[in-house]
Amino acid sequence: MNNIHKIDEIHDLLQKKIEEKSNNYHNISKLWLYYLKKQTLMYKNTMMNINAFLENIHTMENDLTRENLILIYLLLNNNINN
Repeated sequence: MNNIHKIDEIHDLLQKKIEEKSNNYHNISKLWLYYLKKQTLMYKNTMMNINAFLENIHTMENDLTRENLILIYLLLNNNINN
């Protein structure tokens, strides 16, 4: 996936910028590096999940109803899984 490569490029650029500031701002830099790593991994996982879904969508018999979509949205956005 070409998008993953672009994300890696941006991640590397930001990581380098943060590391350049780490001598003067060690704690803030450490925090941002951790946050950047975590958010990048989450975004990559999301893109991989979307891609896997789209590659297998043909196996679904019917489209989802509006009610099912709302239920999925609520389940995924209310921290029920955490």
